[in-house]
Order: sequence, then structure tokens, then C-alpha cells
Amino acid sequence: MSRTARGDSREPAARCAAADGRTRGFTLLEVLISIMILVLAIAAIAPLFAVAGTSHQRGVDQSEVAWLAPRIAARLRQRLYDQNPKEVRGYVKVLADGNFVMDDLAGKLAPDKGATYAFHATFTPVTTGDRGDPMPATCFILKVDISYKEEGGALAETYETVVLRKLLR
Repeated sequence: MSRTARGDSREPAARCAAADGRTRGFTLLEVLISIMILVLAIAAIAPLFAVAGTSHQRGVDQSEVAWLAPRIAARLRQRLYDQNPKEVRGYVKVLADGNFVMDDLAGKLAPDKGATYAFHATFTPVTTGDRGDPMPATCFILKVDISYKEEGGALAETYETVVLRKLLR
């Protein structure tokens, strides 16, 4: 490489560009390749957002069901006076403030009019109720099945607890 009179070892074209104050930028091909790499990276990551959204919604539903099931059981237990309780079916709508409206088919909520969850509760007697039993049909296993819709089908959670019948005084 030869040096010029100024002592600059750059090629003449590079010296002219530097003298004009302009520097050499990216070529169109380099820009297109970098945009293509960026598009491929976004295309690889984008499906993860859909999976994360579905997973988050499933977690919210499961935590709401875990919160809601004991409350449904408590409301049913409050009305348990019968020695042979019937199964109960109904709907639940969770309100924005955290309260809920429960309808055990009394006509307050229709499943297509905003019900968030559907439930089915059954009572199974624990005591035999025979003549030797001092308190027949007072203890029951309450099983509450709560179902909710999710993309791809319906999901169900089950909650079981032991409840005592209220005795008339």
C-alpha cells in the first residue's frame, strides 16, 4: 500500500466520501437480510403468546373454581334440612366485585345469559339411617362438580366435603 502526500492510506473513493462528510452505510441486501431474520424470530416467538394466554386463563378459571366450590357447598349446607336431600343443579355468575350470583334452577340465571360456571351437587348419606342409628341421615358427603367452558371444550373440577344436616328445633 502506498501513502499519499497527506499520509492517508485509504483508497481514493473512501477519501472522497470522508471528505464530503458522508460515511458508507448498509447496503439494501444487508437491510433485507436483517429484516428477514427479525421476521423469523418474531414468527418463532408469536405462538408462545397464544399459549401463555390460554394457560393464564386456565389458571384463573381453576383458582376461581377452587375459591367458588366451598362457597357453593356452604350455601347448599345452609339450606340442608331434609333427611333425603335431592341433587342440585345450577349456574353461577362471578361478578366484577368478587361476589357471585348462584342460581339452583330458580330462574335467576340462564346458562346462555352470563353464567360463568355450571354446577351439579349430590348428597350421599354417611350414616346408615337404621334403627340403631341415634341420628339418622344427619351427615352427608357433598360432592360439587363445577364445569366451565374453555377453548376446545368444557372442563370440570370436583369438590367434596362432609356436611351436617340442620336439625329442626
